[in-house]
Amino acid sequence: MAKKNLKKEVPDESKLDKVVKGLEDFGGEILTPMWFLPTGNLALDYIISGKVDGTGGYPVGTSELFGEPSSGKSLLLAKAVAEMQTLGHLTILADAEMRWDDDFAALHGVDSTKLKKFYPETVEDFAVETSNMLDKLEELDKKALIVLDSMAILSTEKEMEDIEGGDIKADQGRKAQKIKAAFRTIRGKIRKTGSILLVTNHVIANPGSYVPTKMTPGGGGVPFQANVRIELGKPTPLTMKDRDRPIGVELHAKITKNSIAPPFGECSMQLYWASGVSKYSGLLDVALDLGIIERRGAWNYYKDISFQTANFKDIITAHPEILTDERWAHPYWMEV
Repeated sequence: MAKKNLKKEVPDESKLDKVVKGLEDFGGEILTPMWFLPTGNLALDYIISGKVDGTGGYPVGTSELFGEPSSGKSLLLAKAVAEMQTLGHLTILADAEMRWDDDFAALHGVDSTKLKKFYPETVEDFAVETSNMLDKLEELDKKALIVLDSMAILSTEKEMEDIEGGDIKADQGRKAQKIKAAFRTIRGKIRKTGSILLVTNHVIANPGSYVPTKMTPGGGGVPFQANVRIELGKPTPLTMKDRDRPIGVELHAKITKNSIAPPFGECSMQLYWASGVSKYSGLLDVALDLGIIERRGAWNYYKDISFQTANFKDIITAHPEILTDERWAHPYWMEV
């Protein structure tokens, strides 16, 4: 029997070009590779993307931030805009609430002169304007961060007509259908341009629930389309010894949906009014959980080096190898 030639044929560049051309002729599309936008905090980067080396964060596509008022949504939006501007990409704000504060955003690194803003009143306004901008981005071969603040405040054209006609009632079913259709329309364009859409949403009481529960308004369109959903819990005030007035808050984030990394990760970040959120805030708790750092009594230990919690940033600066420990990439929950 003749021996088969088991040597693999390596396709040359011309053959690969023909495959790509064939896909395009057939009607397929070559999508932009996945990349991540840093959130401005490594602990949050890690629970979203599983990366702690500065290359993680929000993925291409849609991410939803939802929670009670004053839970940190606006802060995280500002940090994301600042990070995108640092990378030199376009930033766009759909300010449906008309409450964006340029001064507050500037404290977190945002250059308002480089932030394009528009003010949608309805779901249809947002969908049309966003779709048109994504078309222009594709023509220019550029990517952008688009921020919608917030989904809950948007109405629909039919609802606006009813209100103007004196019929004051909200049709949540129709609104949910419009939102779902809008996100189906722009989803492919976001992915094709390599852009990122951050959506904030509030939580409301679920009127159909026997046991009091909270839900996000707008139906299942956003939760279904989102790659990542981040729930922000009620913040904890931070005070100084013998002082009553808070000097900041501790923010609590939990991943309720994740298409990029294992879901249900949690982290807490300390926000101080005077200095904002540190890049390393909350990372110590994750490092303790992974066993990279050990806690003995009131002291923390990295190998034989002892330090107090307040000095964790100094330890990271002096020992950057902490962030390259293999346990970040291979955590215990990924073991068989």
